[in-house]
Amino acid sequence: MTTYIITRHGASRKWILDNLPHQSGNTIVQNHLTTEVIRQGDVVVGVLPLYMIAEIYKRGAIFYAFDITVSESLRNRELDEQDLLQCHPTLTQYTVIKGETYA
Repeated sequence: MTTYIITRHGASRKWILDNLPHQSGNTIVQNHLTTEVIRQGDVVVGVLPLYMIAEIYKRGAIFYAFDITVSESLRNRELDEQDLLQCHPTLTQYTVIKGETYA
């Protein structure tokens, strides 16, 4: 099992590492994910588009979204650890199933 933490923000990375409920000995932190590397039993954490989350579940892994509520005064800038705590960060497991696609 591998845990993938997907973020480019230092404060977010630290908070996730400190609060992740399921962490394997093999934790990879990166700022980009290709779903081809995901295997059954893996854990993925971050903020990802729905189509990627659906693919993560299709591959037998689970996904935790890094959710924060950013006030207007904190928008459009890099958050430090204190700023991040003001945004009430949480890790929430969402299940996404791909439905019909229209082109």
